[in-house]
Amino acid sequence: MVIGIDLATMKGQTCLCKLQKEPTVCEINTIDSIVEFVKEAKSEIVAMDAPLRFPNGNIRGEEEGLYKLGISVFPPQMPGMKKLTERAIKLKEKLNEISLVEVYPHATKKILGLELSKNDINDAYVCALTGLLHLKNFTKVLGKRLVIPSPRIFDKSC
Repeated sequence: MVIGIDLATMKGQTCLCKLQKEPTVCEINTIDSIVEFVKEAKSEIVAMDAPLRFPNGNIRGEEEGLYKLGISVFPPQMPGMKKLTERAIKLKEKLNEISLVEVYPHATKKILGLELSKNDINDAYVCALTGLLHLKNFTKVLGKRLVIPSPRIFDKSC
């Protein structure tokens, strides 16, 4: 089982998608509630739409890799992203024993050619889908932790 998280700042609702035979979606917001949901689900992997670290310099390898692919992204140190990144880091620390990867739904949708509207439920679902692809070894990692679908997914021999 895979869980996708479209993490919100404290102002919004975090949307979680538990991907099993049928996806289950819920909206919660406190860090403790998110941790409880993830631990009760006993997920193999959690894929979260939020930066899991700040850059050591001007840019992380994650954003650099996306720019090279022609995919736009907001850097984690940008004022609007800073609180989200801080919250993601706090959540990562509480989920320390659980396999957690950073994903970017916009990149997954662009690479796979998915035409889904931009909303929290769809983004949580795409996070979970990216996590599932990662479990099946159909991804590559940009920088230290950003998981995106790899071209291998289109290889019909796999």
